[in-house]
Amino acid sequence: MDGSSSSSMLSSRGGDVPSTVQVALRIRPQGNREKLEGSRVCTSVIPGEPQVTIGTDRSFTYDHVFDQATQQNEIYDSCIEKLVNGLFDGFNATVLAYGQTGSGKTYTMGTAFDAGAISEHEVGVIPRALAHVFRRIVELRREAQESGILEPTFDVSVQFIELYNEEIVDLLANDRASSLNVRIHEDARGEIYLHGVTNKGVHDLHSTLEILKNGALNRTVAATNMNEQSSRSHAIFSLHIKQQRVAVSADAPTPGQEIEMELLSAKFHFVDLAGSERLKRTGATGDRAKEGISINCGLLALGNVISALGGANGKVSHVPYRDSKLTRLLQDSLGGNSRTLMIACVSPSDSDFVETLNTMKYANRAKNIKNKVVANQDKSSKLIGELRGRIAALEAELLEFKQGRRTIDSDGVETVNDQYHENVMLTAEINQLRFRVKALQETNEILRNRNVDLMAKASGANGFLGDSQANDENGASSDDANDSSANDAVMDPVQATLRKYLDELERLRSQLYESQAVSNQLRKELTKWKNQALSGGAGFPASADHSFSSFGHQQLIDEARADIERLRKTVSVASNEVTSDYASHVDTAEEDGTSNDADELDEDEDYDQDVDDEQVFEDDNKGAVLRDNLANLQTEINIKERLIAELEQSDRRLAEVRLTYEKKLTELSAQIKKMEAERDKVLMEAEAKKTDKASQEQAKRIRDEYERKLSDMRNEFRKLQMVEREHKRMQARQERERQELVRYQAELKELKRVKVSLRPPLSPRHCFLAEVALSAFGGFG
Repeated sequence: MDGSSSSSMLSSRGGDVPSTVQVALRIRPQGNREKLEGSRVCTSVIPGEPQVTIGTDRSFTYDHVFDQATQQNEIYDSCIEKLVNGLFDGFNATVLAYGQTGSGKTYTMGTAFDAGAISEHEVGVIPRALAHVFRRIVELRREAQESGILEPTFDVSVQFIELYNEEIVDLLANDRASSLNVRIHEDARGEIYLHGVTNKGVHDLHSTLEILKNGALNRTVAATNMNEQSSRSHAIFSLHIKQQRVAVSADAPTPGQEIEMELLSAKFHFVDLAGSERLKRTGATGDRAKEGISINCGLLALGNVISALGGANGKVSHVPYRDSKLTRLLQDSLGGNSRTLMIACVSPSDSDFVETLNTMKYANRAKNIKNKVVANQDKSSKLIGELRGRIAALEAELLEFKQGRRTIDSDGVETVNDQYHENVMLTAEINQLRFRVKALQETNEILRNRNVDLMAKASGANGFLGDSQANDENGASSDDANDSSANDAVMDPVQATLRKYLDELERLRSQLYESQAVSNQLRKELTKWKNQALSGGAGFPASADHSFSSFGHQQLIDEARADIERLRKTVSVASNEVTSDYASHVDTAEEDGTSNDADELDEDEDYDQDVDDEQVFEDDNKGAVLRDNLANLQTEINIKERLIAELEQSDRRLAEVRLTYEKKLTELSAQIKKMEAERDKVLMEAEAKKTDKASQEQAKRIRDEYERKLSDMRNEFRKLQMVEREHKRMQARQERERQELVRYQAELKELKRVKVSLRPPLSPRHCFLAEVALSAFGGFG
């Protein structure tokens, strides 16, 4: 596991991170002596599972289980590597080797390391961890160079002590006397540290391993019946790292942002406990027996601490840390701020069955211990991190207030605004309605085209119905083909023209409905702003005035312009284009049918006389319809004239409002000058009478009061000036629009003249096409 993965796994620095004590069981291989004695293997491991069975019916499950063939590097890669990576994020760590005497604790930990005496694959945990630390330091510096940021700085130091007969001995001290002056202390954060111990700074792996070797040579060892090189003391090798680096932030750095540094510290305890032993089996006497008793007492106190921290009910009672110096030294590692791993070392031989079973029970209880892990960060950098988080939370809260999600009532109680939830629901509903409107618009377009087609077919059929019936009643079958071809010749171009006008009619009707809706809304806005302009007085806001002038007024004028332009163009089409198109179509049809009708001219004279009589009757009906359409046109013209008159009246009212504002500006300017003069006079009098501190304070209060009043009046004056500028711009625009209104009045007169020109009698075909063109005016107004 690399450092980045460790950082992501334990990135929380603001609070405690629960972490249980990890337990690994290592079964050492049988020794030659055990094989000669005929001891059998009493342990078995399930392949691929962290479970071990001792005897036939006792099974235990741990976080890691390593059988006899496991190599040193496998133990380190599985358990220790991630703890070393955590050091560079400020997390403490502890590796604790426990077991009976001769079970391989010192071999596993590597506290008796001698580079020239052992092979590489036999190197224990401590040398491998030291190599990893210095290798990681080089990697972090290289990564900083590649990223273009400041390189982190490291301060690495080591300590090496042993607990012999309940006395702390400094293994790195130059003389024996000074090595016994070590004392245990507790800092303000409740963490344990040693006073009087030798703390040696290191910079590379070679010098660190040399210190480890020299300390191991000073450790107390002796031979017993069970172990020729038995450790007679508990040894603790401590590695301390202080790191200063660029602060890690979740937000991307911005250009020009000041670089902030953070200071992290961490410690790694490598604990090689002396093995528990029974005097009967070790055969210890004298000093060896005394050492064994001291060792067992320390391990008993450690067992009591583990039992108190890892109780089955999950409740932590009083923890007897002070019963032994060993438990006092391990107070941070068991139940404190540390990521702890216990490696329980056992023998596979049945001759050590009792000791192995007790060790497994001992380790099984340690699994329930929960530590509270937190990164060791400098107070200032930690405070900066907390303030950053607080600022982010406040910015999010401020955004909620700006968006209206949260409000504060008159009592100062913060509540969630119901309008915010309503806005969210309305936004979702609007999005749904947009999809529906889009679909309905497509459907409406399809239906409009289909309606135009049907109207064109129906109008064409009705237009030529009389001719078809006359031909059928005549009974001349020989004339049907000639009449049909002549009618088709006239009908095809007429239907094309008819379809064009029907399509335009449908489009204008659709625009008319939309315009009417907009017009109603604009009239409501116009009425609203008119009322405010007449009753608001000085309190009439500039924004409202601007909205009235730029929205209601301008929109109404634009609407009037567009409607007048449409009327002018459409009437021109009705009076010129329709008539010319129909005349051209009839002339073409007559030319095509001249040769065919020459022989039948005499026979059709009587029929034509009857048709002319019918057409006279139809012309009277068509004329009545046209008169109705012209009346509608006159009504529309009158409406436009009233709209123009209303706009002119609105202009006059706005001019009156502007005069009111100018008058108030003049009055306010005079008040400001008067207030300034009064302020200067009072200050001069106070300055002349200034004899004591009370007079000075009174003068200051007077000055502040007048300054506040003047500030309020100046603010109001600036607002009125803004309104005045807006009215001046609006007045200039109104002058231009007044000139345009005069022009449009002239155009209305022209429309009236065109209306009169449409009144001469029309033929039936002219009546039909003119009615289609003028029907577009039926919905306006």
